[in-house]
Amino acid sequence: RLRSAADVKVLVEEVTPPASAGQRSRVFATINGAAITSGDVEDALRPTIFRVQQQAYDIRRAEIDRKINDTLLGGEATKRGVTQQALYTVEVTNKLSAVTDADARAFFDQNKDRINGEFAAVRVQLIEYLADKTKKEMEEAFAQRLRSAANIQVFLPEPVGPVTSTIP
Repeated sequence: RLRSAADVKVLVEEVTPPASAGQRSRVFATINGAAITSGDVEDALRPTIFRVQQQAYDIRRAEIDRKINDTLLGGEATKRGVTQQALYTVEVTNKLSAVTDADARAFFDQNKDRINGEFAAVRVQLIEYLADKTKKEMEEAFAQRLRSAANIQVFLPEPVGPVTSTIP
């Protein structure tokens, strides 16, 4: 109802971020003669855009870390004259110990308030969870040992958060 009572004109079909400071004054729409500019839109979207940029950074950083670990694993395997799988088996798989019912019970007792159900009903899931957690910890420890002996430089810049101003 408000739109039908106002003179609304959309002046830009495709909204793109301003390429220069001067483009911030570009008018995207008018309402009864009052302009909505590119700067108005950009200022309102700053926190949202930063969150998206941070998510993209986190995804890229995780992929870089994975590639670093894979490269280091391959280099170490070559140095030892074994396959990557054989090295992984020696450094991770063979060092894993089986999760026992006692381990699962201890975890269950420590986390009763966060676990739905009785121990017997969740026992298998707890054992799988603890085994997976231990495996990931072993993988991370091995990767950290490989990383500590390497010269690694990452040049991916983190996004800069929005600067908010306070109005006195």
